[in-house]
Amino acid sequence: MNDPADLELSLRRKDAVRYTVDLVFSQPGSEADVRPLGQQSVCVIFEMDRLREMALDPVGYGRALTEMLLGDPALATAFAQCRTAAQSHRMSLRLRLAIAPDAPELHAIRWGTLRDPQTDQPLALSEQILLTRALGSADWQPVTLRAKGDLRALVVIAAPAGLDRFNLALMDADVERQVALTGMSEIPATVLTAPGQASLRTLIRHLRDGYDILYLVAHGTVVDAHLLRAEERRGVTWYELAHDRLIAPVRQDNAIWFEAHLSALQRQARLWDSANRPDGLLLRGGHCAKPSVICVSRS
Repeated sequence: MNDPADLELSLRRKDAVRYTVDLVFSQPGSEADVRPLGQQSVCVIFEMDRLREMALDPVGYGRALTEMLLGDPALATAFAQCRTAAQSHRMSLRLRLAIAPDAPELHAIRWGTLRDPQTDQPLALSEQILLTRALGSADWQPVTLRAKGDLRALVVIAAPAGLDRFNLALMDADVERQVALTGMSEIPATVLTAPGQASLRTLIRHLRDGYDILYLVAHGTVVDAHLLRAEERRGVTWYELAHDRLIAPVRQDNAIWFEAHLSALQRQARLWDSANRPDGLLLRGGHCAKPSVICVSRS
């Protein structure tokens, strides 16, 4: 399968009830991004009370959310055009949802329930449209990729007893473990297969230890509206957890990491910015010497 085309859908607060939508489309091998909406300004409204009333109906919730997000004719047309462009090159379309820092309340929405506007099937289970979430940071601390040998992987295999009660096939944890370790090759991995280790609480606790890769093996189904999607890659089935309860722990872990790695200058800059940038918190005198050296060395 070819690498997917990317469609980033970003949401930013417009006013008390409206959010501005921006679309950026890109294809592998192309150096130019496309803005399907052009110069149009499109705003959407999310009816939070209505969504909360449908919390126990994932299908109805997803249909309502899809209408709120893609109901605007301009957005619906742009989305269809990006999908057609990807299909014409035999590519899947990765839909990346990005929420701006000024709209944190949108993280409470169950984005994993979004439906395909054409087929009315869950996007999280689609093989042609890959629904993902993009998490950004307002921190300027640089993030660099580590060498493959320095990466750490967390392998979680959910193979509980009694799966037949849910009409699910039994899973051989030992076989899945071997497949995972073979795929990881040179990457050190921690494997969780014992009964009770594949719980969400245990998963989050381990992710806070700084793992770079999460390899999750579980059945692809809907249980209490928790979505899992399966994807075939190089003869191996990968399962992706599409659940918004992972968003908060990931963001918290990022915040802890950045706080621990900030320089004195960055800490002071954050304090200055959070206090509405008063002159009294500006660095002066000898405190500016080191930052000046850093700026000169990087110029």
